[in-house]
Amino acid sequence: MNITKEVTPEEKRLLEIGDAVIKQVKQDLHFGSSNQQESYNAYGPEAKLRTRFARQHNAHPQKEGRHPRRMALAAVVAGAGNCGEMAACAYVRCRESIGPQYQVLWVSARNADHSFCLLGKLSWFQGHFIVVDPWPTQAQAVLYEDHFMYTLGKLPEVLKRNNGKGANIFNKYAQEQLALERQLEEFLQSAKRTHIPFRGYNQQYVTREPGTITYRQSGVQRCY
Repeated sequence: MNITKEVTPEEKRLLEIGDAVIKQVKQDLHFGSSNQQESYNAYGPEAKLRTRFARQHNAHPQKEGRHPRRMALAAVVAGAGNCGEMAACAYVRCRESIGPQYQVLWVSARNADHSFCLLGKLSWFQGHFIVVDPWPTQAQAVLYEDHFMYTLGKLPEVLKRNNGKGANIFNKYAQEQLALERQLEEFLQSAKRTHIPFRGYNQQYVTREPGTITYRQSGVQRCY
């Protein structure tokens, strides 16, 4: 499937920002995901070991709850992560990339074990929020109604929400980043490099029907 769909200028701009964020997250987590067949084919157990490290070092040392910046930092240092880590990275990068008039939501699907990021305004119809989901191997930003986890009338669970223009993650946690880099080196040196069997997915596309969507800007603004 490769279809063309019209969107408003505002939606098109957010889709372009979403694509740029996905590209950045893919570069940051270049070893991929421990539960994607493509990553296992390319790196063997490396992605699994690095994802394990990211998950062992993603918590706030003094606070409970979800902390996407720390989760993203651990994943970026490790260079790998599954959908949760990738969604946290997307949440952080999106907050850095859009203005305060937009909401950024780090969410988890209610009908499956999958996390991703949403962009938009609270007044918008839910299907026209922008999904930023870097986990599929051929990911692209899409309208929520085109995403493979879209369920009409059933919003995903919101793990964290905030407006755009958050602080740069690396400026705030520079010392922690250096410490994590040292710990990662020690972890990889001590890890037992035996064969780790692959158990996971071959999720290529982010769309409901396998394929890509080309979004074309229309001159019409939606009324919500």
